[in-house]
Amino acid sequence: MNSRLLCAAVAALAIGVVSASSADASFALKLTNGASTVTIYDNAAGDTIGSLGVINYSGAIGDYTLTVTSTYSKPYDGSAAIPVMSMTVSAKYSGTGNGDLTVEMTDTDFGPSSNPMGADLAINSAKSTTGAVTYDAYIDLGNGEFVKTTQIGSTLGGSGIFDAEGAGSVATNGAYSLTLVTTINSTAANQTSNFDASFTVPEPATMVVWSALGLVGFAVYRRRQA
Repeated sequence: MNSRLLCAAVAALAIGVVSASSADASFALKLTNGASTVTIYDNAAGDTIGSLGVINYSGAIGDYTLTVTSTYSKPYDGSAAIPVMSMTVSAKYSGTGNGDLTVEMTDTDFGPSSNPMGADLAINSAKSTTGAVTYDAYIDLGNGEFVKTTQIGSTLGGSGIFDAEGAGSVATNGAYSLTLVTTINSTAANQTSNFDASFTVPEPATMVVWSALGLVGFAVYRRRQA
């Protein structure tokens, strides 16, 4: 169990056993390979961590076996106003020829947030990944689960050992949902994919500091030019 899952398990024990009625039905994980699809809601069937804002799933889906699939959102990470979402995936392919595994996580009821809202996206693999991976983030101002209305930033991805980062800005208006989508493409049996993907919104204080530093740098530049 990785350190984040351990912390989540400890948090769940600290607040007692969470019943299914406490589940945050707006936060969900969806896994798809061909005609096989499984959807797991927070603290519902299939989620092995009883902490709100964390979904953990291990098992088979089509031609893929997932040893670790962990997703994080509010209230465990971030808040409705300042979203923080992430996933950790470790999967092995047992099929022949091309086979895709799509891992989607969605959460609703974000907002109100800054408008426009900036976002930082990242995906990386510290272990060699033989399957190619792509990563996209979406917002839906209609606040729907798994609704991919507007892409935030550009598509990221890689294979082998990689580290890709990007940023984007999007309009918000009241309540909205966010959906992160990663797709693994494997081309032969026994290929493995291991990666972490994240979506973060800079906190207002951080943005103010960076803006202030930018103004100071500009003032120094002007003074040197004078």
